[in-house]
Amino acid sequence: MPTTSARLFTFADAIEHVIDVFDTDRGRRPQRNARRAVLNAYRDFPNWHEWSYYARRGQIVTSAPYTTGTVAYDDATNTVTLTGGTWPSWAEYGEILLTSDSDTGIARYKVDRVVTTTTLTLSPYTQPGADLASQTFTLYRSLYPLPEPFIRCGPVVEIASSHWLTHVSPSEMLDRLSGNYQPQRPNMYTFRTSGLDEFGGRPQIEFGPPPAESRTYDFSYQAQTRPLFITGSAVTATTVGRALTVSSGLKAQMEGSVIRFAETDDQPTSRIGEGDSSNANLFFPYLDQAVIQTYTSSTTGIMSEAFASDYTAQSAYISDLIDIESGPMLTAFLRCVECEYVMSQYSTKEDQVRQRIAQRQQALVNAIGWDSKNMDISQEDRRPYFTRLRDFAIIE
Repeated sequence: MPTTSARLFTFADAIEHVIDVFDTDRGRRPQRNARRAVLNAYRDFPNWHEWSYYARRGQIVTSAPYTTGTVAYDDATNTVTLTGGTWPSWAEYGEILLTSDSDTGIARYKVDRVVTTTTLTLSPYTQPGADLASQTFTLYRSLYPLPEPFIRCGPVVEIASSHWLTHVSPSEMLDRLSGNYQPQRPNMYTFRTSGLDEFGGRPQIEFGPPPAESRTYDFSYQAQTRPLFITGSAVTATTVGRALTVSSGLKAQMEGSVIRFAETDDQPTSRIGEGDSSNANLFFPYLDQAVIQTYTSSTTGIMSEAFASDYTAQSAYISDLIDIESGPMLTAFLRCVECEYVMSQYSTKEDQVRQRIAQRQQALVNAIGWDSKNMDISQEDRRPYFTRLRDFAIIE
């Protein structure tokens, strides 16, 4: 019997759908346009509607300030040297309060990078401008990266006391703090985008005032679709329960992808079958499939579930999971894919483009209506257990 993961839809399935719908050959250009159509539709799909499927719960545990030891600053090398302690693991993402001189008093400086366990450099844009003698200090962290992929974030609450924080704009955060960056209990938050060299440009949440202790904060957010990397990869695989072993070729990007096995040792196809480059029909429908839940090495991983019977050195096929709920939502996605393909492959045929746009809009209306009717269903009940976009947490 097939395993319970019967409704998984993959990147390869979506490409094959385009080839079949438009009855096109499997030449290089149609294949490229099919992949482009899937990727474009997949990128934009979460923006058509605030789908309840993408509602996620996140959690951040803030870091307590670090004050152990004393520091001195050398302006020539832009280096802060710590005596009597070691920098915490999160120091590179923090800011440090130092007494610059008798006139300006305490000022904050952003850490650029940690060089050793006792030395760090400051950002070139925030420096004292002169040597500083040995002194006490406060190193704190107020910025934390948010989930990626990520669209928007909801309210933030501190769990222990049910204390809800107020959302403010970045400029309002700056105005309210008014230069007082001494760590306290946060009462507000804002969002910023990190630089490309810091979390790759991901959005960050900033707490204000900076946290004075380690606290746990919950928040809701609207996720983006999980990235697609693997169009398709043929492997030889062995399973023992949930343990997966392949001869070679397992990649970290395959964590969250779908692996399929056919009843025979032939390379598995979808339940519909596939065509090869000569358009010959291949029909070796998969019998079992599961998500590669954990990547361990180039030859080993853990699957989301065990099969009724194990496989030994058998042909298998891996493709990325399309992170869209089965049903009207998936149907609407396929209409979006078809529309994207027509606009790229047949852009001069206006009648076809208009027809596909109309079909896309009707499918989206149906899916949004279906989604709205089901908003009262618990997200935990509706979310597939195998999705790669699990609840997000940052714990420092």
